[in-house]
Amino acid sequence: MPTNLLKDLPRPLNQLRPQVMERYLLQHLTEPLMTSDSKGQFWMPDALYAQELLLKGLPPRVRKRLEEGDEEFEYEETELIWNAGGVEGLLAIVDECQPDEVNEKTVVDCWVESSMASGCWSMKVFQTPKRGYVVIDQSDDLGTVEGYSIVGVWAPADHEQAMRECIIECYAAQWSACCLPPEMGECASGEQPLWLDCLERVVQEDSYAWDMVLERLPQREEDEYVEDEDGAQGITREQIEYVQKAMNLPAGRVLKLYARARYDVPDWLAAAVDKKSRGRVEAEGAIWDGESLPQDRELLRFLLANYCYELSRGE
Repeated sequence: MPTNLLKDLPRPLNQLRPQVMERYLLQHLTEPLMTSDSKGQFWMPDALYAQELLLKGLPPRVRKRLEEGDEEFEYEETELIWNAGGVEGLLAIVDECQPDEVNEKTVVDCWVESSMASGCWSMKVFQTPKRGYVVIDQSDDLGTVEGYSIVGVWAPADHEQAMRECIIECYAAQWSACCLPPEMGECASGEQPLWLDCLERVVQEDSYAWDMVLERLPQREEDEYVEDEDGAQGITREQIEYVQKAMNLPAGRVLKLYARARYDVPDWLAAAVDKKSRGRVEAEGAIWDGESLPQDRELLRFLLANYCYELSRGE
């Protein structure tokens, strides 16, 4: 953040030292991983709290006065991150850029609706002109001090492959600890196909994760039939269109995958979403047994896309 903008921040934020904050950040980026194209790199530091990074930027005497609750300052220690402009403002200070040069994107949003103690959390990415960051946002549940943690960094910021690989690695490393699907999350939505890429990596590495995916997949033709709360029967047009968009496949191809997974798509619905099928859809390839992790990547991603759809609907 330019010096003149830093001076406009309320005390004690106007005393932040961007160079000190960046050095502290770089101390956590000790083992770079090269991207598959060898043109970018990324790091997966132990979770670095955004509030911790901010406090390191203040002079020691100021930090001490904050801890003692000095009334001269406008804000308490726990309020600093908000008044610095949130994560965007903090990263603008660290990378010395304008706040509007920090781009934010959500990888996955999670929330709970049925519990009395509802909450929401997410994985987000932030890009400055200098580098990109993967951030876990649990501020709704944990408050501001521990609510934002930086779990990944990549460079250059505009290197798409570095961003993608960093996000997938971070998701695979953090999904259980941070309660990202399939660990927890009654409801969730995410950017596709990136979210599919993350889930594919997780279930291939952990059989427990696949078991949790199975619990939320829709029932198949041979399963005992139970209507949902709205009385809907079988696969819906909305679901087919969601899967089609997530996988970037033509409707006819998606219908054949439903046939391979032995999901009941009524003839009239098949004809409605794909006129070429005329309601007659036959499976192409091995039939899924309903339990095991498919070795066919397209079939696996199809099942994960249906899982994502179920999460997007909620309980």
